[in-house]
Amino acid sequence: MNQQETILHYLNKKDSEKLKKLVSGMEELPLLQLFSNLSADEKVIVFRLLPKDKALILFEDLTPATQQHLLRSFTDERATEFVNEMAPDVRVRLLDELPATVTQKLLQSLAPDERAATNLLLGYEAETAGRLMTPEFITLKKDMTVNQALEKVRMQAKEKETIYTLYVTDQTKTLEGVLSLKDLLMAQGEQLISEIMSRKVIYVTTDTDQEEAARLLNELDIIALPVVDKESRIVGIITVDDAIDVIEQETTEDMFNAAGLVDVASNEADRSNVLINGNLWQIWKVRLPFLVITLVAGLLAGVVIDEFEQTLESVAAVAIFIPLIMDMGGTLEHSPQLFLFAGCH
Repeated sequence: MNQQETILHYLNKKDSEKLKKLVSGMEELPLLQLFSNLSADEKVIVFRLLPKDKALILFEDLTPATQQHLLRSFTDERATEFVNEMAPDVRVRLLDELPATVTQKLLQSLAPDERAATNLLLGYEAETAGRLMTPEFITLKKDMTVNQALEKVRMQAKEKETIYTLYVTDQTKTLEGVLSLKDLLMAQGEQLISEIMSRKVIYVTTDTDQEEAARLLNELDIIALPVVDKESRIVGIITVDDAIDVIEQETTEDMFNAAGLVDVASNEADRSNVLINGNLWQIWKVRLPFLVITLVAGLLAGVVIDEFEQTLESVAAVAIFIPLIMDMGGTLEHSPQLFLFAGCH
């Protein structure tokens, strides 16, 4: 058996110990591919068996519908703990998709510093650099020595999303320079940050369109792009992984738009979400129009077959092709034409 078949086998056998050992050792991409082939309930089981750090990484790459489904499967305490552990920008994207009452409940349950960071991002317009950025970055003062700066980096490294690019500010947090971790490590311990930093800083403002910011970061071939407010104070950074997500999303939307399928794609996504996560009444409303259409088509097919009943009686071999033709037009086992055809004999 391959890895996926083994996992499904463990799921069916409810062998949680072997399943936990197997999925805990999987890399991010194979794990994401596995998730796409699991049912909603199977995703919940596998996700709960993952170590917290791996679960957080995987969660960021899942669709909003899957994220919401997983979050609903948590206890209130577990959901609060998990949302607290998320990066602020990932948390904001999730909260944007949740009902307002759930969003308010989760916000109130966050730690004060995490709530402040989340509210900061929620205050910016949708699809702007302010919404896309993360406040998890490290700033240095230009009058620091290299040794002092290294000590600060060591103290904050675990809490920040990236430490490879460091930003230099004055006492009012106005962005004045940028410095790579490599340059910091290679400098002499007593040198001042002002002596080794670069004063040529390319940045975007909080109201810059997120696609424009993402493409700028891509063109510059850097791992992070600073975001400043109207007073040129740094308030966040856009990382390369966020930029890639935006570019992929915007490219997909442009393709649908060029083909005139924007509304179709959106409607299909909404219908799929209802079929997976909706209640019985919501599912019934989505399915009923298609069932009615199928029933009417079946009745018409029955009328056509009835018109050729004498031909079928005289050349019985022709009847062999009827199921084949029906199957070409849709799922055979769900087609009401079969019952009509059976009734003709």
